[in-house]
Amino acid sequence: MGFTSKPVGRLPRATGMGDSVYTFGARSRASIIFLLGGIHLDAFNHPGETFRRYFEENGYEYEERATYDKATNTLTTNAGGCPVYYLHHIGHTCTMCGMKD
Repeated sequence: MGFTSKPVGRLPRATGMGDSVYTFGARSRASIIFLLGGIHLDAFNHPGETFRRYFEENGYEYEERATYDKATNTLTTNAGGCPVYYLHHIGHTCTMCGMKD
């Protein structure tokens, strides 16, 4: 899957990609950087700026976006999945997304 910084416009735009808000709480800057990648990391390193990337899949063009708010220490994104998905453990609740495993 290839990502572009601008929409290509060959396919119809996908809709319905809602935003999720992830709270970093008392995590250190280093631990947050360890968790993030791609546009999430770009947004974290440039608070208040919205980063976008586009990709084509299943006959549609998708837009992923991410914005980090330094004042509330939260990341708002429509890109799927909690940034700490690989650290979830059975029987625990994620401190970032609230998912109960």
